[in-house]
Amino acid sequence: MNSHPSLSSRYRELIGDLAGSLNAPEVKREATASLRALISEVRMVPDADAPGGHQLKLVGELAGIMALDQPESKKPPKGLCRRVLLHK
Repeated sequence: MNSHPSLSSRYRELIGDLAGSLNAPEVKREATASLRALISEVRMVPDADAPGGHQLKLVGELAGIMALDQPESKKPPKGLCRRVLLHK
């Protein structure tokens, strides 16, 4: 899949204040339900190099969306990515 060269910067711009926006009382309940629908599982994976000794691994559609911004070397060879490791 090829994406527009500015896709990742536009994506970052759109979600810049996502946490603040999603916590607004008028949208919080619906936003929480929408995010939960995109995540089927969250796993704690031991990793000695990660802060706290663990990484969080998201499984579901959100992981695939987030993987669009990963360098080509970190993307799966083909197909839809359903897992991504998040580093804090």
